[in-house]
This record gives sequence, C-alpha cells and structure tokens, in this order.
Amino acid sequence: MCAALSAASAGADVLLIDERPQLGGQFYKQPLATRDLDLSDHDDRQFRDGRHLIEAVEHSGIKALRGYQVAGVFEPRDLVVTAEGRTQLIRPQLLIVATGAYELGLPFPGWTLPGVITTGAAQTLLRSYRVLAGRRILIAGNGPLNFQVASELAIAGAEIVAVVEAARRPSLSAVGVITRMMATAPDLTIRGAGYIAALSRQGSPIIYAHRISKVTAIGNSDSRRLDVTLQALPDQQPYDSEFDVDTVCLGYGFGPSNELLRTLGCRQIADPNSGALIAERDKNCRTSRDDVFAIGDCARMGGARIAEAEGIVAGSKASQALGLSLPAAQSRKVARARSLLWRHRRFQRALWRLFQPAANVFGDIENNALICRCEELTFGEVKQVLEAGNEMSMGNLKRVTRVGMGRCQGRYCGPLIARMIASREPHTISESNLWAPRPPAKPVRIADLAQLNLPGDR
Repeated sequence: MCAALSAASAGADVLLIDERPQLGGQFYKQPLATRDLDLSDHDDRQFRDGRHLIEAVEHSGIKALRGYQVAGVFEPRDLVVTAEGRTQLIRPQLLIVATGAYELGLPFPGWTLPGVITTGAAQTLLRSYRVLAGRRILIAGNGPLNFQVASELAIAGAEIVAVVEAARRPSLSAVGVITRMMATAPDLTIRGAGYIAALSRQGSPIIYAHRISKVTAIGNSDSRRLDVTLQALPDQQPYDSEFDVDTVCLGYGFGPSNELLRTLGCRQIADPNSGALIAERDKNCRTSRDDVFAIGDCARMGGARIAEAEGIVAGSKASQALGLSLPAAQSRKVARARSLLWRHRRFQRALWRLFQPAANVFGDIENNALICRCEELTFGEVKQVLEAGNEMSMGNLKRVTRVGMGRCQGRYCGPLIARMIASREPHTISESNLWAPRPPAKPVRIADLAQLNLPGDR
C-alpha cells in the first residue's frame, strides 16, 4: 500500500493486487466487515494505523484487485491472477513485489495434530474474526511476535499456560543491545517490554532456551486436549513440567515468499546463518532486473516498519523510472523513509541478537516426526534415502520420495531438507541447491486457468 500510494502521488497508473478480501496485509489486517463486532476494547494503534493507510489507498484513485491470487508470473512481466472463477492477464510496465513471508513451524511428533497451529494463525483468528484459538494456550518458538500474540490473547481472555522461547533469558550482558534498541526505536522497545510485563501480571511463565519435543492428543473427541513435552536446548537446565492445553501455537521464524521473484530470475543470495534467500537489491529496492522492485520480507526479513519505508522508496523510484516527477512533499517522504530504514535496520540487528536461539532448534528432529506433512513423509524416511544415495540432490530426493510435491509446494520441508543436505556434503546453501519455483505459485483450479483468453488466442 505504501508503494502504491508513493507511485500514485507522482501520477503513475497503479494497480494493487491483494490476495486478501480486505486490504491491510498481515500486519494491518482488519476485522472482517461481514461481522458485526464491538471493537471498543480492542481498537489498538495497529488497527488504527492500518485503517488510515487503507483509507488513503481507497481515496487515491488506485485500482485495487482484492481477493486475487497470483497464479503465476511469466516473461517479460506477465501476471496471471485469479479469484472465484475470474482469471485475468496483467502486463505492467514495472512490477513491485511485496509478497511478504510465511511462518515456519517445527517438525516434532504431534505437530500436525488438530489444535497445533501457527502463532500468526491465532493472531488472525483474534484480530480478523474475534475468535480465540483456545482457552488454555501454550505458545512456543523464537522471536518477538510470540510475545505480542500471547499478550493479545491474554487480554482477550485466554489463559496463556506458558511461552516457550528458544533464546536464552536476557542477562546483564544484554544491556548494551537493549540500549541500542531504545536509541533506534524506543516505542517498539517499550511496547515489547509491555508484552512481557502483561504476561507476568497474568502469571504466565516464560521458559527460555527450550523447544517443544512432542505433543500428544489425550482424551476423546468430545474432550480432546494436548499434552506438551518440552526439551531444554544444549547446556540449559531442563524445565521439569508438562502442560495440558487446548491449543499449541508455533512461531519458529519466517520464510520469504519469494516465488515470484525467483521465477522472474531476480538474483538471490543465501543468508550464511539461516540459509534463507535474500534478494539482491540496490538502495532503491530495485532487483537485478531493472523492471522489478522487491520490498518487505519477500526480499529480506525486516518487519513492518522496514517494509513500509521500502514501499515509499520503491514506489517513488518506480514512478521516476517511468519518467514522472515527484512532488516536493513526496521527495521529503522518501528522505524520511531512508532515515527510518537506517534506524530500523539497526534496531532489527540488535533485536535478533537478543533473540538469538540458544542452539539450532531445527537440528534435533526425531525420526518419527513428519517432515513433509503434505506427502506424509517422516524425517526418518527422508534421512534413510539420503544415507542410501550418493551425492543425493534436492531434485533427486524429490523424484525418489515425492517430498515437496504437496500443496505447500515445499515451502515447509524444503528449507529443512536443504540444511540436511548441506550438513552432509558439507556446503553452503545457495539458490541452485533449492527446488526451483514453478507456476502456479499457489494452488489454483485448472478450470480457472483454462478459461483465460491470452492475446492471439482464437
């Protein structure tokens, strides 16, 4: 939305495609208009900022396609989009990709049981639908989003049985990191401290340097509950307790939704620590292709503030690339956005030093844990094929086992398997080691694609 507004301010003809039925994206998701909801107790700043941005888009003359899924992107910049039986071909002069990220779970025995969901799913249920994911909830993973969602769920009436964090408990050595966070983004730092304080007031324990090792369903279908077992990360004192809950929320980081960028051939480099791909971009968010810009988490993880600032820069520079002139007010916005980018990138570096996991949480997966939930393949089955084959590549493994051929198209199992292969070789992960993206970018109906009339068709 920020990119669209910036481009439109210079007079560009802008089309905004959003796969959600309402504008707002992941961060600014709004309550669905079909529900008559009382928001008086929950109308926080995030809701309000989102509404203001959405209203600005709606009054700007920008054309928005809501609820449209991008089925695929083809040379030179052809987008095939579909929604409820309607399929269109769109050919822009310039393309700005802002496809965000998706949450990563942690494979362990029981992670596919009903009641085990992602942290973001619980937040969407609450913020968009005003539905609690459960009454007794345990949240586990790594990063600040888990604390935010835990606090929001507690305010809404859920009992947060525990928050299980893979990072170590902050010590005196973290004072310098927290000071840098306060210096660059004091509001975010204070807000984060408020989430932890709210959990403490409720009496919810925060268990550091642990991960979930197993979830077991107990009871019958009428009174089904989940029994959660934790595992201490190496060199940590185990937390001697099990938990009986309704719902388990997992939030072990994010993966970039970069399928469209990769399909277009925008160069990617792999983060040496996580293996996640990062799009090569210049200071204006232009990729290795002159006609494609990439902003937000699809290009590099950075959070909402960075995504907004990059949108302002990219939208403005895209309009200039079309030969349009920026109004003076928009030029000032771009200058402020660049300053914000510098500050918030510093904040993110400090934040993830604070949340650095005590150990690799993905490094100790049990053999009987499903690693490819779509094709129902266990970690042990995939590992057995790897150990039996010589120089087994991702492609060979996919052909032999069907791993990664399911509905999620390898988004969840792919990064884990790439790490497995990299640790055996050993080699660093690169884009060439990963499964190549193929259209459709996400599952669509064949009937919807078949009714598309391309130029020149008879």
